[in-house]
Amino acid sequence: MLRRLLRHLQHIVTALVLLAVSLVGLELWLQWMRPVAPPVIASQADSASQAWLIPSATVHHRMRPLAEFSCANDSVVIRTNSLGLRGPEPAGSRTADSWRVVLLGDDCVSGTWLEEEFTLSARLKAYLRKHIPENVEVINAGVPGYSPLLSLIQYSHDLMRLEPDLVILHFDMSDVADDADHRCFLHDEGSQPICLHPLLASSIDPQHPALSLLRNSAVVDLVRRQLLNDSGTDFQSRYAWTQQTHENVEGRIRHAMDSVAKLVQQTRMAGQPLLLTTAPVRGQVVAGDGDQSLSRDSGLTDVPRPADDFPFRVLFAWSSEAGIPFLNVTHAFRQFESPERLFQSGTERLSKYGMALYARELARKILRMPAMAQAEGNRRE
Repeated sequence: MLRRLLRHLQHIVTALVLLAVSLVGLELWLQWMRPVAPPVIASQADSASQAWLIPSATVHHRMRPLAEFSCANDSVVIRTNSLGLRGPEPAGSRTADSWRVVLLGDDCVSGTWLEEEFTLSARLKAYLRKHIPENVEVINAGVPGYSPLLSLIQYSHDLMRLEPDLVILHFDMSDVADDADHRCFLHDEGSQPICLHPLLASSIDPQHPALSLLRNSAVVDLVRRQLLNDSGTDFQSRYAWTQQTHENVEGRIRHAMDSVAKLVQQTRMAGQPLLLTTAPVRGQVVAGDGDQSLSRDSGLTDVPRPADDFPFRVLFAWSSEAGIPFLNVTHAFRQFESPERLFQSGTERLSKYGMALYARELARKILRMPAMAQAEGNRRE
């Protein structure tokens, strides 16, 4: 009996040793085969944007300040100012005949795939100047991969001091998922929250060697990607919450809207009105039959596309309760003669036509707002 037990134990030990040797060999082979890739600063941003993003100790990540980059096959040049925002340096002191708008948001606002003249901020400025002869300044504060939480921190730490006449927050269809991702790095620093980037956090508080080994393991990375790809779930999809039937979506929506609520409080305390605005992604405007692969990649499969207004109903109900103006340009997008032209081919990105339509509807909304009427009255006096 004892010999049989020892023999079984020997087989188990041998199997464990062979498994360990196999895993080490697989790890070394995968590490050797894995291509050298630039560090991912923000997983919520596309790969092209990583080159001009840097980690931040306050707002997770930001665009590299005072820099110039080429993208989209060198056809688009990205220039940033001292605040790390796309566009010219904000004017120093505001005068009585000036009107300043700060536009918060993510990729849709930054528009890094378009020339600067076709971005949402530039288009909005052009529309407003047709009705406001005085100096109009629209600051493009969009950063790839941002969420309502990061926009809140960005405004509190850097942009409130610009004293804008109006703050606009673009709520993207990916913001619920992005806000949940960033909330993992949220810290309280005195009276203002900060979102410490993990690359900076690891340098301040080094991880345990075993955890660091697991994080950098090629085998773990392979298993993680296989589980996500083979499970058939879209839980990690940036657009999962738009399906309404997704489990645990209520908590994520509540957290994202909590960030917007705190931004409302901040802007009200500063006397700077806030406008909440949103635009649809391609799958909520264009029928899914035209691009099934994009629908699948976006986590929007098997959804009655143009009829799926759940996210817009949530934003409308929340903004009504919060008492802030809200603009949803989905109807204008769906009424467009060729709605597929509002998006870049094969992507969820707005084309220059989509940006122009969005800016036109946004300008119309702004010109009807009480804040605009008050500013117009002040100029007449």
